[in-house]
Amino acid sequence: MYSSATTSVIIYMPTTSKSTPTPHRVASMTCAVLYSLHDCADEVRYWFASRWLKLSDGNAELVWSGKRSRINRLADLDSTLTVGSSVIQPIDVVQDRGLTIDPELSMKQHIAKVTSTCSYQLW
Repeated sequence: MYSSATTSVIIYMPTTSKSTPTPHRVASMTCAVLYSLHDCADEVRYWFASRWLKLSDGNAELVWSGKRSRINRLADLDSTLTVGSSVIQPIDVVQDRGLTIDPELSMKQHIAKVTSTCSYQLW
């Protein structure tokens, strides 16, 4: 997920095979996704500029989502994203419009936060 102050782009790549991808294939897939994200961010930047709007690169966040075993394989790879002059490091949790998104898309942290807020309001 690439998220900026006013723009969010989510890219989901389903797995087509049931076999475990090799480290080389994981690196190859990661590069392909990063290139797609970079192109997408450039297109969003162009769209903003054509309407005299500014895209705030410094506020962008990136989270990789998928199975925990596959996310752990990304630790050895350069999974940063360059948008404009900013280098975006992947983080564990992204908040976008009040929704807390974690890498496994489990919603556990979001549910815990909403439950805590509701409990506080009730008492």
